[in-house]
This record gives sequence, structure tokens and C-alpha cells, in this order.
Amino acid sequence: MVARADFLKQQPKIAKAVIDVLNSTRAWVRLHPQESQKIVADELKLPLAVVQKAWSRQDWQTNIDDALVHDIQNKADFLKSVGFVRNQVDAKALIVPPTPTK
Repeated sequence: MVARADFLKQQPKIAKAVIDVLNSTRAWVRLHPQESQKIVADELKLPLAVVQKAWSRQDWQTNIDDALVHDIQNKADFLKSVGFVRNQVDAKALIVPPTPTK
């Protein structure tokens, strides 16, 4: 999830509620893979077999490690270099540790 720092400061209860919903939904998806696959297939209008084949590549985690931060930084640097972003971005400074899943 991505959110502006000012939103997190001004609306911490709303931000927590959204995070809680995302965490509980992720937990449900992990506990009900067949139902989840059918929902995804229906919503994306894809054959169920395609979703099933891709499913094993998803871990449904929000693990933010140094490699991910580096990847985000590279993308931010590229977007600045081509003019899509005006200001330099410090990806590491923008990341707030995720709330642990219950």
C-alpha cells in the first residue's frame, strides 16, 4: 500500500483500517486459494487455468527488503531522468514498516 505521509499523520485510524482490511484479505486469500483463484479469473475475465498456473508465483506477502528498496529507487531515478518525476526520491526514507499480519 502506498500513502502520503500527511495522510498517515492526519488520518491514522483510516490508514490502520485500510491496512487491517488488506491484511485480513491477504490471509483469506492464502486460506482459500481455490475460491480466490476463481474470483480473480472472473474479475479479470481470464481462464481459470491461466490464473491457476500463475498462482504459485504469488506469495501474498509484503516483504520489504533491501533488494525491493533498491528496485524502487532505480525506478524512481529512471522516472526522474525522463521527466515524469520533478524531485529526487529517497525510497528508503519513504517506506514505513508494514503492520504485522495477525
